[in-house]
Amino acid sequence: MDVHLLGASVAVLRLRPLEGLKLALVQRIANIALIPGDGTGPEVLAEGVKVLNAACAKHGIKLNYQSFDCGGERYKRTGEILPDSALEEFKKYDSIFLGAIGHPDVKPGILEVGILLKTRFALDQYINLRPVKLYPNVETPLKDKGPEHIDFVVVRENTGGIYTGVGGVTQKGTPLEVATQVMPYSRPVVGSRGEPPSSARRVPSREGMETLPGFPS
Repeated sequence: MDVHLLGASVAVLRLRPLEGLKLALVQRIANIALIPGDGTGPEVLAEGVKVLNAACAKHGIKLNYQSFDCGGERYKRTGEILPDSALEEFKKYDSIFLGAIGHPDVKPGILEVGILLKTRFALDQYINLRPVKLYPNVETPLKDKGPEHIDFVVVRENTGGIYTGVGGVTQKGTPLEVATQVMPYSRPVVGSRGEPPSSARRVPSREGMETLPGFPS
């Protein structure tokens, strides 16, 4: 399970293994869970759905959508962040289409941990996949660079490292105060070649990269 970032605030979280998603597309139908979320999330997601529908219509693929009320407004209204029952519902879908999470009236960290991180860990969405592509006729601050120069993918952790929240403070408020932050990276996530992963060396191997959709074999 992994995450595909489509823009500044919209992401598709793929739940099923790649083989399962391919089968769904061969059958020309896929089920998508929508989480509009907060801020500009609902607006951007609505436009994203239009793009998906237009693209899928060209290839004869039908998408079924179900919207889920998760975000700051729900938390303010009910005090509930993300029930375990919602995670079980998410498992029934091929992907989650996420808008944005974060509300100015909710203390930072509550929604991010309670929705984003909870979903990532529960559904093992271990890859944070970020395509970087410059399109024709779009200006860039990089001098003398065009679309032929900027077209790559950043693969980073989505459930490892700082996201694990391992660490703490001891003897707080004293001269002996110590703060620690541990950044764990498991072998399956890093996909290392026979060497233990470390915070200083987090380069995915070919074996790890081959788990990504579209990576050439």
